[in-house]
Amino acid sequence: MKRTFLFLMGALLLISGGLAFGAGGTESASTAEGEQPKPVVFFDYFPQVATQEQIERINAYVEEQSGVKFTTRYVSNPDDYSAQFAVAIASEEDVDVVRARGIPAMIDLKSRGVIMQLNEVLDKYGPNLLKQIPKQVWQSVTVQDGGIWAIPVTITMNTGVAISMRKDWREALGMAPIDTLDKLEEFLYKVRDADFDGNGVDDTIPMLGYYNFDGLELTIQVAVTGTTGAHKERRQPTYLSDDGKIIPTVLHPKFIDYLALMRKWQADRIIHPDQVAFSGSGGNDLIAANKVGAISSWYSDFFTGWEALVKTVPEADYEIIGLKNRDTGGPALFPANDPGRPQKAIVSYSPVAEWAVKLMDWAIASKENYITQVHGVQGVDWEWIDRDANEISKTDETLFANSFTPYWPWNGVLAGATGWRPVHYRAANRRFLELTPYVHPDWYVAYDFSGTNLERTNVDAATLINEGIANIIIGNRPLEDWSEITAEYRKIYADEFIRIATEQYAAYK
Repeated sequence: MKRTFLFLMGALLLISGGLAFGAGGTESASTAEGEQPKPVVFFDYFPQVATQEQIERINAYVEEQSGVKFTTRYVSNPDDYSAQFAVAIASEEDVDVVRARGIPAMIDLKSRGVIMQLNEVLDKYGPNLLKQIPKQVWQSVTVQDGGIWAIPVTITMNTGVAISMRKDWREALGMAPIDTLDKLEEFLYKVRDADFDGNGVDDTIPMLGYYNFDGLELTIQVAVTGTTGAHKERRQPTYLSDDGKIIPTVLHPKFIDYLALMRKWQADRIIHPDQVAFSGSGGNDLIAANKVGAISSWYSDFFTGWEALVKTVPEADYEIIGLKNRDTGGPALFPANDPGRPQKAIVSYSPVAEWAVKLMDWAIASKENYITQVHGVQGVDWEWIDRDANEISKTDETLFANSFTPYWPWNGVLAGATGWRPVHYRAANRRFLELTPYVHPDWYVAYDFSGTNLERTNVDAATLINEGIANIIIGNRPLEDWSEITAEYRKIYADEFIRIATEQYAAYK
């Protein structure tokens, strides 16, 4: 008979006490009790680049070493994953470990009974997970009552959203390296008028926000306001006010200055003429056609277009820059990826929760284990070049196998990589280490708004804000309307958000 989502394997997973962070921890995985009733099924999206023979060989090795039977069901496209995930959970398909896409998604899955609480199973079968992942990162998956609802990912500060600009065009204009908004703006206006592709047509895009206004709200906004992002349905970026309150970034007093700048850039043809509706895939076509002076995006999302561009324009070179705060003068910031967030959750009807945790615990027990899950078998698929620096050599640079335990500080770096992409990935990672990451003050707080009006008003508030931003930037509404928009936003959402978020932030602190 079909089980419901509210069946959470209570006897196994009820909290029996506080979680002992960092207590003990060994380099061998714990032993789950009894016989494993079925393989653990991981359901996720992941750029799996390996032959079926390679996957079967690597999975067999991992099973032998970990003592856990498992299989993987990966979807290559995150959008496809969302649809398939909904079907899989609704019909209670044979999936055990799924992706929790950020704190709001984890809280939603928790409130609907889709995923199970993990405190006790972690205490019994996750000593290495608790040892290696910092306590602060565990906070990102811990709700107010102390319940843990996912395995978090631990991120390094060498990835994020960035401005990548044409270095060869900057040098052709006789400009020095850029780290201020004023100099970037000077570059963009010169690019607009220079006709660098030589076709005599006014079709250059000086600045491209790769994901409508989202990218610009991260990289340009941080130089104006010192904060990043706007209210989306799945996330609510904030800043900490002088009186200790957690405030949505769109209520920052200088957010209107950012809007004024984007409105000016839109009118002056500095950003894409249809930036409000622009999505990522078309950006690579523009980049490949030698049309884009600067891109605001996840640091590698435009590599496909750049790789195509250098085949026809070999000298084309993009460099990552960070911008200093326009008022204070520094430092040059880039919006870093979340340093810790929910990643792997176990579905509420899974009969193999302890084996799933045991396998993830095995993968984080040592660097060798961790790199094995991603890159294959040591001595067959890869060898150490420098263990301290996580540098490896691979017999097949393209092989990527699994990612059932995300712990980026140990991600293997290909030493002496010759492929175009690995070389540029590594150069970008090194560049980020020279910049200063921007981190929201409440990044690790697992806000739980279940049962509040915020659950009901979140979508309407996001729609109100983003329609207001778009209409002001493209000139459909006057800049002065921002005060009217934010007053309505506070009424339907933000005032309650500020009150509840500030209370939960204070408890976290």
